[in-house]
Amino acid sequence: MLDAVEEGLRDHDARALDLMVRSENEKARALYARRGFTETPRLVMSKALGPAAAGDR
Repeated sequence: MLDAVEEGLRDHDARALDLMVRSENEKARALYARRGFTETPRLVMSKALGPAAAGDR
């Protein structure tokens, strides 16, 4: 599946593919490293907004 995603992105002239992986998920990090991904110094910030109202979805 990842091969197909990469191929599609290349076909559309994408320059990079970014992934978000939890730092404690060592198996995923190892998998992506084997696939050529490198760790970058980024900080992801989130803000919880609470549960959505039934009509707001």
